[in-house]
Amino acid sequence: MRRRAGAEAPEPAPPRPAELATQQRIETNGQLAAAAKDAAAQAKSTVEAAPNPVSPEVAPTRSGQSPVPLIVAVALSLLAILLIRQLRRR
Repeated sequence: MRRRAGAEAPEPAPPRPAELATQQRIETNGQLAAAAKDAAAQAKSTVEAAPNPVSPEVAPTRSGQSPVPLIVAVALSLLAILLIRQLRRR
């Protein structure tokens, strides 16, 4: 389409509400992304500055459970099996 020499350029149409909402969401998402990056940077610096309470050379301790209850349970089970066998023979 050709323009005539004397014709004016049409005015740009005002943005529609959907376009405005999209633009606002883009700006809001950009602000959220910037805020998230700032929070992540602050968390990282806080973690790096914190003293390490656990030495890497310390071996993990056992859960502290004694094998005695397991041994007692196995022994009682065997005794119960032997008792049942003896009672069935009579």
